[in-house]
Amino acid sequence: MARALGTHRNANNGEARSDIDTEQWAIEHKLRKTIPLWLWNAMAQAVGAATDAQRPLVILTQSSRGRKAKRLVVMQFDDFVDLMAGL
Repeated sequence: MARALGTHRNANNGEARSDIDTEQWAIEHKLRKTIPLWLWNAMAQAVGAATDAQRPLVILTQSSRGRKAKRLVVMQFDDFVDLMAGL
């Protein structure tokens, strides 16, 4: 993954740091056997709705119950690589 991003993976030496560093990003890479189907479906919906000038993006919001909502952004890897190249 780090090679695909043009950088290297940090060694797992017990220090609290990201898996992959770039100048602009501290990246955690998580490999899972499966990714939930609902997330794939959400991305497929965003891909289907995107025009040629748009990139699909999924925003996940955790229920806040009166507190500030917590949110994550999910995008396709190739779009992220293109975004990085433009920084």
